[in-house]
Amino acid sequence: MTKVWIVGKTDETDYLRWEFQGVFDDEQEAINVCEDETWFVGPAQMNERISSRRVDWPGAYYPRVTQEEKMK
Repeated sequence: MTKVWIVGKTDETDYLRWEFQGVFDDEQEAINVCEDETWFVGPAQMNERISSRRVDWPGAYYPRVTQEEKMK
């Protein structure tokens, strides 16, 4: 299976809502398009169905969030 990287940005007023920004076959390319701390990157496998219930996204992260912001 092929691994891809989904890029999105969260809504500043509702963190559970997000906008799709692209999909990349290289993690670094996905990180490079992230403009600020509201943009995130998450891995996905092509042709793989995930749970229909709400779950945390394993491996998803915000590459532009600083260490200081993570400590808050």
